[in-house]
Amino acid sequence: MTLVKQILTGGGKNDINILALAFTIFVIKVFLVYYSYNHIAPKLISNIQDEPVKNFKPLTFFEAAIFVILANNLFT
Repeated sequence: MTLVKQILTGGGKNDINILALAFTIFVIKVFLVYYSYNHIAPKLISNIQDEPVKNFKPLTFFEAAIFVILANNLFT
């Protein structure tokens, strides 16, 4: 935790640490999108349609990563 605190306060001199932190945050975001879409979307769709979901296609991890990159570029 001290490494993250050091980087976030501007004391991080090593570019590898900053890159590793950015990559870790990116992977966490991708996993959250992947998990939430694949587990919550079928339930939402079945609640809206009042019938079981038959044609639901889950996101792959790569597709979730592309979506995170798109959302980051659109909203930041």
